[in-house]
Amino acid sequence: LMQQMELRETVAAAREAGDSDRLGDLHDRVRAVMAGEHEALRQALDESNDLARAGEIVRQLMFQEKLLTEIDDALAAVDA
Repeated sequence: LMQQMELRETVAAAREAGDSDRLGDLHDRVRAVMAGEHEALRQALDESNDLARAGEIVRQLMFQEKLLTEIDDALAAVDA
C-alpha cells in the first residue's frame, strides 16, 4: 500500500512539474513490472495451480493498470 501511495504521489508531482520525461520513465517502469506480473500469473495458473497467488497478482495488475491510466492522463495534460 505504501508503494502504491508513493507512486501516485510521484505521478502527481511529475504532472504538477510538467515533467513529461519523468512520466514517460514511470510509464515504462510500470509496463516492465506488469510484464513480469503477467509471467508470474501464467506460472501461478499453468504450472503451480496456485489460485491464491494468482488472485494476489491480479489485484496487483489492477492497481498497475489504473496507475498507467493516471500516468497517461498526466502525460496528456502535460503535453496539452
